Amino acid sequence: MADSRRYLRDIGSNFSREYMVVLIMCIVYTLAIGIISIMRYESFSANVYDLGIMIQVVWNTSKGWILQDSVNMGRPMMRFWMAHWEFIYIVIALFYKIISTPYTILFFQTIVVASGAIPIYWLARDKFGHGALSVIFPISYLLYPAMQNANLEDIHGVTLAAPFLLFAFYYLQKKRIAPFIIFGLIALTCREDSALLLFMMGIYAFLFNKQRKLGIGIALFSIAWFLLWYKRMWLRAMLGLPEFVIMEGAETHWDHLAQIKYDALYLVKFLAKKYNIRYFLYLFGPVLFLSLFSLRTLLIAAPMFAINLLSSYYYTHEVEHHYSATIVPFIFISAIFGLDHLVRSAKIKMSKVHQNKVSLALLIAALLFFFLKSNVFDLPQWKILDHHRVLKEIIETIPEEASLSAETKLAVHAAERHELYSFNDNVDRVDYILYDFYAPTINLITRKSFQLPYLWPDNDYIRDVLHDENYGIERYEDGVCLLKRGADHVQGLKKLIHADVAEIEKSSYKMINDHVELRGYRTHDILTHYVQPDKLGEIYWKHAVHLTCFYELKSLPKDNVDMDKVKVQVRNDAYAVSFEHEPFFNCFNFNQLDTGKLLRDEVFWEIPDDAPHGFYQFCMSITAEHEPENYVYLFDFYID
Repeated sequence: MADSRRYLRDIGSNFSREYMVVLIMCIVYTLAIGIISIMRYESFSANVYDLGIMIQVVWNTSKGWILQDSVNMGRPMMRFWMAHWEFIYIVIALFYKIISTPYTILFFQTIVVASGAIPIYWLARDKFGHGALSVIFPISYLLYPAMQNANLEDIHGVTLAAPFLLFAFYYLQKKRIAPFIIFGLIALTCREDSALLLFMMGIYAFLFNKQRKLGIGIALFSIAWFLLWYKRMWLRAMLGLPEFVIMEGAETHWDHLAQIKYDALYLVKFLAKKYNIRYFLYLFGPVLFLSLFSLRTLLIAAPMFAINLLSSYYYTHEVEHHYSATIVPFIFISAIFGLDHLVRSAKIKMSKVHQNKVSLALLIAALLFFFLKSNVFDLPQWKILDHHRVLKEIIETIPEEASLSAETKLAVHAAERHELYSFNDNVDRVDYILYDFYAPTINLITRKSFQLPYLWPDNDYIRDVLHDENYGIERYEDGVCLLKRGADHVQGLKKLIHADVAEIEKSSYKMINDHVELRGYRTHDILTHYVQPDKLGEIYWKHAVHLTCFYELKSLPKDNVDMDKVKVQVRNDAYAVSFEHEPFFNCFNFNQLDTGKLLRDEVFWEIPDDAPHGFYQFCMSITAEHEPENYVYLFDFYID
């Protein structure tokens, strides 16, 4: 009882002017980042890996299918077994049950992340008293790119765990055992690798706080929790459940370390890569490298540093995604402790003038890296377009109880269902297939890899679906194609190729040959995707042109001769290249179609690496069998 009264007195004493500023900043952060998260979601910029999965897990849990998703394994299954231990989603599902919208999940994460500024304020206040530094450290946290980017980059257990680890460390430092245990357990429910950090906290408590029994207890419990997760297949066997293979054929992130057998300096060369140096700069620069002056607290994050830096996965070596979220608490804890250590070593008193100077330097560094690396500046790219409204309207027509396979960025918005798959998983058995031919890239996952290959929207996978007679196109609008099992196949394909005059962006009225007229065309943004050739190779970019051409078949060739050869030539004074194009996704030839109708054809051209920038002429030849090629100039376009 006395402890409870003391806890309430502590809370009351915290409400200083500086504390109110921090709380206001937390509210501002929550509103700003929450709204930006929604903009990213509504502009179809999020991915089913992982936002769609987490939405489905929360939706399933709210319906009684506890912690289930169907995306990862290609069938409905508890993430408890095949992925992470993220019991926090059960709590989120309770809020979702009240307000059933993905916005609830996005705002929940944002509120949790913002709350991390509070223990940072408490730690700074305890070290430096009331003043500028107690405010600047939490503001720097709210501006910190690695934390902001993790918040914006879908929903992840590690992002949710970070603030709870901050609270846990604060109460450990204050030797308040009950709240430490509560926040430590909450962090464990966010994701299993929080156990590694709590294990290190146990070592810290044992060595530096002289809390021997507590330190040993924390360390043993944490490592037991992590090992239980790691050996969860053994747990399944103990429960008599059938075995299964997790992500069959998937390569681990650390296979490349086997190279040490052949090259003793391999690890040094790997860690000395430019992106690792940049990673170090982006992590420590915003706090003026002060974290390096308190290694005893910084080393608590050593397990996560090792996991990230030794991985061959490029994204773990930068601050654009969520992988550094649980490192952030200990960077700020160490920065506060590091500055305190420097002050004590210099044997100076931290006067108000000194505090103001250090605070200004910290604020400048925080703002500099905020402007350099925060993903909030991607907001102009997250525009909600008419195309997105078409997507949402079509998705809303898909029954909730129906199974669906959809491209990864579309699947996010259809995740509130029990059976959701990432295209092209289960395309031979689902009720509906959703695809977007006007997407900038298509992400495709297979069962044999964690990697998401990037494909152009015209590829072999969607062509196979279009030729599957078990499916017909239920609806087609603005490049968005919804296929339904059992719908009329031939009539559905005609929805794909029959166009309306309003779709034409630029009119042309040029005869390509004696039978086919180009009525006009529509240009799309240059397509881009990255390629990483091997585990150590630097990424490079591929680009493609996407045009929608509109034809009118004026007459049919005599003797039913097929017009099945469409050739395109792209040229200027210094460069020329020709390629063959299969019209209408190879579903029809021109001579199989009706005259007098406006026809839509999607043309994709991967730009060769040696193609110079500049204006190009787009020329086309549609020839019947045995007829000579005759390229007709149609229009100009620009390659930037």
